Amino acid sequence: MLPAACGATERGNNTVTSTLSVRRVSPAVVCFLACFALANAACGASSETSGATTSPSPDRLVTLAHSYHDEYVVARGEGYGYCVVELDPQNCHDRGVAMIAVWERFLKDLNTTPVAPKFKTDVAIIRSQLPKGIDDLRAMVAAAAVGDKTAMQNAAEKYIADMVPTVTDSLGDLYAPWRTE
Repeated sequence: MLPAACGATERGNNTVTSTLSVRRVSPAVVCFLACFALANAACGASSETSGATTSPSPDRLVTLAHSYHDEYVVARGEGYGYCVVELDPQNCHDRGVAMIAVWERFLKDLNTTPVAPKFKTDVAIIRSQLPKGIDDLRAMVAAAAVGDKTAMQNAAEKYIADMVPTVTDSLGDLYAPWRTE
């Protein structure tokens, strides 16, 4: 026996009249079609939702790389000039501290961002090499803090060697302007 919610009535009155047609339709058929439609809608919504969470979007990584590129450019400022060319310890120190902050936040955000398959190699390179660059910056900042221009310059050059082209090319695969850094 079908439940009343599906249109079942007493045995003597088991037909309904459609507003679209004068054909008589069994309440069982109506109930079956309604349940089938609801089940399809529910299953379709469920599979779309679960698919979205399991397949990472490359757009999230691109957006992350773009936003941090802009922050890095501001943080770096004239860092190359201060740390490698002119050897200005105070300004080099300030640029280094700012770059470290950007890179540390970038790594933290990168570690919580799902990685699309096409970027797995790039992200693995960034995750393995960027901490070396951050360590180089820390050495540069420490040398600048005590006014050791030679150590400051050497650490800055090591930072550049550790980052270019390895990290900058991988970042460039996510967001092209990184290749020019």
